[in-house]
Amino acid sequence: MPGPGNTGVPAGVTLKRSDSLVITRDGTVIDGLDVYGDITVDADNVTIRNTRVRGQRDYWGILQREGHSGLTVEDVEVFGNGKARTQFGILNQGRMITIRRVDIHTISNGICTEQGVVEDSYLHDPKYYSGDHTDMIMSTSAPAKGTQLIIRHNTVINTLDQTGAIALFQDFGVIRDVTVEGNLLAGTPRVDDSTVVEAVAGPLPPGSHTIAWRVVWPGHLGMPPDEIAGARVGDWVGGARPLVRRQARL
Repeated sequence: MPGPGNTGVPAGVTLKRSDSLVITRDGTVIDGLDVYGDITVDADNVTIRNTRVRGQRDYWGILQREGHSGLTVEDVEVFGNGKARTQFGILNQGRMITIRRVDIHTISNGICTEQGVVEDSYLHDPKYYSGDHTDMIMSTSAPAKGTQLIIRHNTVINTLDQTGAIALFQDFGVIRDVTVEGNLLAGTPRVDDSTVVEAVAGPLPPGSHTIAWRVVWPGHLGMPPDEIAGARVGDWVGGARPLVRRQARL
């Protein structure tokens, strides 16, 4: 599974220091930078690889703006400084995005996107600031027409006492066309107010999604999973049935 040894900038890559970047040329490739600030993508089919992004006093580490598509982020580390809030590691306001082998930590929220692919990545150790609602991978609406959201083979660990490892919110539309599979997920050891996987505002429409995840919080904490078909810590659970609110609490 993804972890510190197989995500982020590969060992041996030499990085060149850079200030914040605004990308406006289609097809730009950012490779081998150590960015002190953020990267804002105002173009299509941009690639960011082998790069470290040190969020400063910013809203995001990497942003794809509305009206653009095709951003690929791979072998990248994104993190805040732990003093000033970096609200999102990666924020997608556009259409398609591919996030692969990324290490995201010390931020309020890891990834926010309604569509695209998030795979082989390691999200962990978020940082809480007053008023935060912390989720490691989140969406707030259905994918754009003709697209889907795929979250697969990631390690996602929310070590705070709220809110989720993956959150599928329905603030702006009913969730559909979402696949969550083969992930190693952990929430907080508190039972009362945190989830591993959460869908808000009712069940998902049948047949529109696949949900499969793993219960991973250590059993010795004495915090059993919620009522998920008798699952125990370490079990793979889920399937093709609707995901209901606050399922898979730990």
